[in-house]
Amino acid sequence: MNRTEKYPNPKYQVFVAFGCSPKNVKKLAKTVFNEVGKINKNGPTLDDLNKVKETMIRERETMLKKNKFWLSAIENSYYYNDDLKVINSYVEDINSITIDDVKAVANKYFTKEHYVKVVLMPEKK
Repeated sequence: MNRTEKYPNPKYQVFVAFGCSPKNVKKLAKTVFNEVGKINKNGPTLDDLNKVKETMIRERETMLKKNKFWLSAIENSYYYNDDLKVINSYVEDINSITIDDVKAVANKYFTKEHYVKVVLMPEKK
């Protein structure tokens, strides 16, 4: 899950969340950090990158059919002074993303200094 904001300061957040038994927290958290480490070192696999691109393009095709998407796009264009024409280049933009692009972004932002780990545990009786 992710969230993007432009105002008052530009920021982008990525969330990894999962539910599990308290005894599995360390194991699953370690798995998440290992996967992030793999992406930092090697980037995603070509197969994984292509699956994500395909999913993003299909989701966009579905969203384009909804008034809510267009209302949000027009509102954001007006509020942020964005160009609505970028909607037309979405597929091209997504398809232009490379393994090296993902690796570079991961190395810039997915560092030990840029994360917060939160664990919610059940209340003790």
